[in-house]
Amino acid sequence: MGDVRADARRQVARLLSWFAASLPGRWWERLLEMEFVDRSVALAAKAFVAFLPALVVVAAYLPDQPRRSLASSLQHRLGLSGTSLEVVQATLTTGAQTRSATSLIGLLLTLFYATTFTTALQRVYLRAWRRPPMRDRRRPLTGLAWVVGVILLMSLLGGLRRVLQGWALSGVMTLLAVGGSLALWWWTHYVMLQSQVRWRALLPAAIVTTVATDAYGLGASVWLPRNIVASQQQFGFFGVAMALVSWFVGLTFVIVGSAALGVVLADDSGRIGQLIRGSEGTPLRPGALPPLPAPSRPGALLDAFGRQPGPPA
Repeated sequence: MGDVRADARRQVARLLSWFAASLPGRWWERLLEMEFVDRSVALAAKAFVAFLPALVVVAAYLPDQPRRSLASSLQHRLGLSGTSLEVVQATLTTGAQTRSATSLIGLLLTLFYATTFTTALQRVYLRAWRRPPMRDRRRPLTGLAWVVGVILLMSLLGGLRRVLQGWALSGVMTLLAVGGSLALWWWTHYVMLQSQVRWRALLPAAIVTTVATDAYGLGASVWLPRNIVASQQQFGFFGVAMALVSWFVGLTFVIVGSAALGVVLADDSGRIGQLIRGSEGTPLRPGALPPLPAPSRPGALLDAFGRQPGPPA
């Protein structure tokens, strides 16, 4: 009996050792190191209380056509229709009340408050790549530029989607949307990592994030509209808020998971990593600070909820 137990323990140990060395195992270890549950929920909260209000306020100050394009882009991303679409359209396409209640100073403050979301997003990427903290006086302006860039991209894609119709043009629209999303996430990684990681090394992470967020958007378009309507009927506006929070939480889990996978691919010791890093042999730019050391112990499930396994990012 003892031999059977010992043999079973050896088999389990070999299996765990194999998993730890595999790509999924290294991805899981990096997720634990990043405290991915804690980071994802915090990022979703920032998105809901900082980024989303900025989106509504900025939309109120846009001309009528760009405002409708922004609403169209949100409609497509969230898969809204019927009653759920009417809720969003009533919020974004009628900006008179929002403009009357928000001064120019209030608009600027809302935009700068939205940069708290970009700060939280930057922490995710810095933690994923084990980058040492650096003082960056341009961080508020960088965050503001990111928020404005996202709004402009959404308005542009929404406007094109209203113009390009039909099967052939829909295919062109899909390519433009995917290309715009890829460019956004590629630039996001580079900026959030303070230009310390080479563009080439960030391309796989941008591709993974683009594919994952688009797939999540397609999946969410099935359940989110019904969730919004049901929650509104049961809880009113608070129910709509809860539905949107659940969508943001799912999206941020996808973003955090994609960030971790992008790093694991870039650090891979096999052919994948060699191809990503190229002849330089490192994902970092010349003169970049060395990465922080890896955790001194294997990750545990509790680490995902905020128990730090290593030096904070």
